[in-house]
Amino acid sequence: MCLSFNFPRPTTTDDDLENLDKPILEVLAELGLSLTQLLTNFLRHLVTFLVKAREECLAFGHNEFRQLVLVKQNKHNPGTFLVSPRPGRHVIEDIPYRDEKWHEQFFVFKMDRASMGDFDFSQFPRRWAENLVIPSGSSLMSDEIRGMVRVLRRGRSNWSTFDRTRIQTLFALSVGTDRAPLVGESGDEAEHSQEVVATPSFRTNL
Repeated sequence: MCLSFNFPRPTTTDDDLENLDKPILEVLAELGLSLTQLLTNFLRHLVTFLVKAREECLAFGHNEFRQLVLVKQNKHNPGTFLVSPRPGRHVIEDIPYRDEKWHEQFFVFKMDRASMGDFDFSQFPRRWAENLVIPSGSSLMSDEIRGMVRVLRRGRSNWSTFDRTRIQTLFALSVGTDRAPLVGESGDEAEHSQEVVATPSFRTNL
């Protein structure tokens, strides 16, 4: 008896595909991770950091990423990873720490030479490592890190402002090469004090 199977037709169209920026792949290759190991929380942080860095013409790569976040393994699904901001280095607002339905939905990237250039995919691991050890960045807040955090916090930093137009426009620009000015601890504390004073102590219901 011959059994026949009816598979649903794919619902993904060309409009659903996004170009994958080469710096994203370079950061993942340095970490030893593949795209399939990322939770959306991880990808959102990485994309928004790269967008903010290009808006400020700053160089941003693997080392800078590790200085801003902690990379953590997902205990519920070994081999997948998420990130959380390091203390005092929070840049992007309102990114969900966990996406409860991440396994029910998926995101698709168009992977070709036009979107990724000459990236060498042999840099990616061929096996999905479940016990990968990610080297952590420095826990000390240096003047260089303070300067980078201060610059990246400028302008629109809420996750809801990172729409498709903003991301695509910035990814079309050249990668930044500048470095943020150094900021001493006293200057950082003064800025924080001003932020606290300006914060209202009441809530409004919208």
